[in-house]
Amino acid sequence: MNRLTGKWYKIADGRDSYEFFEGDYSLVFPLAVHLEKRFPFTRLPVISLDQIFISYEHLMLGWDIWSGLFLQANSQEGNRVLHEIAAEVENLVNDLLNQACDDQA
Repeated sequence: MNRLTGKWYKIADGRDSYEFFEGDYSLVFPLAVHLEKRFPFTRLPVISLDQIFISYEHLMLGWDIWSGLFLQANSQEGNRVLHEIAAEVENLVNDLLNQACDDQA
């Protein structure tokens, strides 16, 4: 299996986004469980056919048909937090993918 690598982008409000274009929607909720251990939810998830958004104290986890899987900063502090956890998130995304492949084998 190919390893997914996140890419950095600036979103319209000037904050950072760390995106995995090929990240599937099925990764959102396992990743959310991990993030919730460190960051409190700030509102209920938004889920529709083509997008999922889960807001945390400084971050938003999401998936949509345009960006794939992503984490976005929702404050200046969020930019710092996102850069701090990016490598950890990338490893976790790939661990989740490997686990899903093992489960299918």
